[in-house]
Amino acid sequence: GDALASSALSGVTVDILINNAGMLGGFDQSLEKISIETMRKAFEVNTYGPLRVTKALMGQMSPGGKVIIISTSIGSIAETTSGGNYAYRASKCAVNMIGKTLAGDLKPKEIAVRMINPGLVITDFGPGADAITKMGGKDVVSATNGIVEAIDKLTLETTGTFVNANASEGVTTCPW
Repeated sequence: GDALASSALSGVTVDILINNAGMLGGFDQSLEKISIETMRKAFEVNTYGPLRVTKALMGQMSPGGKVIIISTSIGSIAETTSGGNYAYRASKCAVNMIGKTLAGDLKPKEIAVRMINPGLVITDFGPGADAITKMGGKDVVSATNGIVEAIDKLTLETTGTFVNANASEGVTTCPW
């Protein structure tokens, strides 16, 4: 809208749009403590954010373009084996559906869409870098290399897929 028209992106052709939104929504998301407000905030960032940005920039994308949504295996229904993390899990699962739906809408425009799980990356997100390192997280450079590989391998034939970006192991399918 108006914000885009007056931004540095106004009129710029977007070849690859990477939606990298992430908000955990707090550490205690147990059934007893999760609130609708926490759920709403997580959906605003993790689900609606990528849809808003993609919608705003669609007019600046042309055939051959790619839309990427950085997701997580925590948003996989098939891989959910424990409770908790309601806001983060549900909002990331929902953004995967947004991505799958975008793929159907954008394929006729020759724009491919992919949801990417970068894996556990050593950053200050969530419990912090020290805790993520102890959990076996990968460094940012390795994660970035995996994401770039997943983007490079995206075609119209593979649009709408949810993949793991494993720089050392290649791109693999992430279960829905």
